[in-house]
Amino acid sequence: MTMGCPNHASYIRSDSAIAHDALYFVYVWIVLLPWGILYTPILATVPLYRVCAYEAVARVKGVVE
Repeated sequence: MTMGCPNHASYIRSDSAIAHDALYFVYVWIVLLPWGILYTPILATVPLYRVCAYEAVARVKGVVE
């Protein structure tokens, strides 16, 4: 999608291009947004899982040693 001043030639879009942009927008919101909502908490908790894993490994190493 080209952004620019309204007087620029590329600002005048054909109907098919506008429809394509609208379909792309709908696709992003319907398909990608739910996955983003699903994965955001998972990605947010990954560092916590890593810290817990490192602590568990450290405890096991301490017990083994």
